[in-house]
Amino acid sequence: MRYRIAVFVFVLLATDRDVAENDNGFVLGWGSTTFPENSYPLQMQKADMRIIPERFYSTYFKFLVHDTQFCVLDKKGVGTWTVKHVIVFNNYQNMIDLPDRDIDDEDSGYVLGWGSISHPNNTFPMQLQKAYMYIYPLRDCFEIYSLETAVGQFCAYYKENVGPCIGDSGGPLVINKKLAGVVSFSMPCAQGIPDFYTNVYYYLDFIRFFLK
Repeated sequence: MRYRIAVFVFVLLATDRDVAENDNGFVLGWGSTTFPENSYPLQMQKADMRIIPERFYSTYFKFLVHDTQFCVLDKKGVGTWTVKHVIVFNNYQNMIDLPDRDIDDEDSGYVLGWGSISHPNNTFPMQLQKAYMYIYPLRDCFEIYSLETAVGQFCAYYKENVGPCIGDSGGPLVINKKLAGVVSFSMPCAQGIPDFYTNVYYYLDFIRFFLK
């Protein structure tokens, strides 16, 4: 698991039904605000999105779109993939508790994901990967990344060649069986410096608002 990663969440204000072609929502994320020269924001970004009708998939994509997914697009042509159907809980997938306290510098946990296990020649695993991480002091992260602040984020690290990579975007960092963080961004792929995670505890009020 490695690479410079952004996390995006698509919010649809109707959770009691399947998505429809006339639905609208918005995407939240910490990803680059410029391309191809990347620059990363200090605050979470929001973009209004609309559903792309399935009949147009072949226009946008040269591959088969899985029937459990749908695609959204904004006015500038920025898109993201989203789970289409309700997730069924079983022995292989289940819910996780939200945190009941903020991150502490003494904390440690595990980051999980399906991202690449090699870089720059990417290879993707057939099984879910897990890597131990400990919390890295945020003030030291600021010095490494030349940042003055990173609202609602924290850093975690273990060692060189261990960390998030391509495909781990939005993956969980679990501390004490609770969702403490979400993979946000890093320098390309486990180069021996900490990675940034979105601090779930910081956004609890926001999350609970949309869970009502």
